[in-house]
Amino acid sequence: MKQSLSLLVLSFIFFQSGAQEMGPSNNSFDSSLIKNEEFTLTWYMLQDTLRHEMGRVATKILKNNNEITFITNVKLSNATEPWIDSTIVKTKDFSPVYHSSQNQNRNMAMQYGDSVTGIYLDKKTNQSIELDENPIGSYFDSSSYPQLIRWLPLKEGYQETLSIFDFNPNAKTGKLTVSIKNVTPVQIELKKGSIKAWKVYVTDDISSNQVKNYYFIEQNTRILIKHEIEITGRKMVMERTDLLQ
Repeated sequence: MKQSLSLLVLSFIFFQSGAQEMGPSNNSFDSSLIKNEEFTLTWYMLQDTLRHEMGRVATKILKNNNEITFITNVKLSNATEPWIDSTIVKTKDFSPVYHSSQNQNRNMAMQYGDSVTGIYLDKKTNQSIELDENPIGSYFDSSSYPQLIRWLPLKEGYQETLSIFDFNPNAKTGKLTVSIKNVTPVQIELKKGSIKAWKVYVTDDISSNQVKNYYFIEQNTRILIKHEIEITGRKMVMERTDLLQ
């Protein structure tokens, strides 16, 4: 009886450790794959066979020995102001350092350290909300995980759960999870010819796992070729038109 109970406890401990969420303290990404990079995605709304261009998303990645900086500039067709996000993470483990985001609706900035501090200004109401939290464990910044996915040890059938931190007073604030549901190999036709890519199926707690994201990533270079998004019957795609058309 005692032996059976011991085996049961050991099995429970093993299961719990195997189910641990990935964070900076136990990550498996390959930083050698990260290069200084600039690319632009064209953002389309898909309706039957029609494609309506919504805007463009320009991304710049700057890497040195200590930090990686991501700067994203979203230019929507109907926006009165640009949408600019800046994120800094540590090169060695992708742990978050800083994140800011400005658009026509709000300004937000966060600083990571022993605690997570920040401020969120709603431009419509002119109300500001301060952040000061001490989440337990390690986690990535929510804005950086779509890039991090590119440099994980992707293979067919790969699954993983990532721990992230997100600050949004109008939705959820705190530690959340990202679920890599599946990875499948696909062939994509580019201007230069056919290439092998990974199709990475991802959901997250930010959308209560209601939004399906599919990232198409070249297997060797880990270049992001396109990103498909499905939301309750609607479908959007952001793609590297310089490579695909």
